[in-house]
Amino acid sequence: MAGLTAGAAQTDITPGLGAHMCGYFTDRQATDIIDQLHAKAIAISNGETTLGFVLCDLIVVPGDVVNAAKTLITERTGIPAEHVLIAGTHTHTGPAIVGALGTPTEEGYGEWVAPRIADAFTMAFSRMEPAQFAHGAGACAGEVHNRRWHMKDGSVRMNPGHQNPDAVRPAGPTDPQLGLMVLRSPDGRPIAAMGNLSLHYVGTPAGTSICADYFAAFGRSLNRCAGAAFVCPMANGTF
Repeated sequence: MAGLTAGAAQTDITPGLGAHMCGYFTDRQATDIIDQLHAKAIAISNGETTLGFVLCDLIVVPGDVVNAAKTLITERTGIPAEHVLIAGTHTHTGPAIVGALGTPTEEGYGEWVAPRIADAFTMAFSRMEPAQFAHGAGACAGEVHNRRWHMKDGSVRMNPGHQNPDAVRPAGPTDPQLGLMVLRSPDGRPIAAMGNLSLHYVGTPAGTSICADYFAAFGRSLNRCAGAAFVCPMANGTF
């Protein structure tokens, strides 16, 4: 069996100023850009099966956009669609790829972004090289919380308010684990690092500024610690 190979790449998926932004309870339109938004991709193969991950700085990636991107990926690389995971980080300061909470859809963005998602994986696939794999995990117990609470009146409420005197206890557990997958070349050069944490978006006071949220900060921090530039996607979800 051939050895492990991996590649990584990212594409810029930042919308223009004036784009509708999804995530708050009112419509907002972008007036500034704090972070460039990215589709960050990893391709990894054991010589028999190739898998792909593409994490996008979006509140969600709708099914039609996922399907369009996967169709292009399969046409270009031959990798089956079911071998590629495409997901959003759930930033609330990105474009309204879907309409929600009084915000209209940013027309044309989904059609525009699907090929760029496919580009990210296609480049990651073309950059595959011999790789070493490592994984680890830590706990961020002070950062994750269950937003559903049992109330004194017997109901269960979402987001009852900080230190609400009628809140009795959380209605379920949390998943505090920060998982990490690291890929590097045999000579130690970093290729990619992918994290996963079940923390909801953190947000910014600049509500009309495009921002990739803590997912971008994660990547910048790992690049700074390693003293190298490499792709660092972060997934948002429980294991």
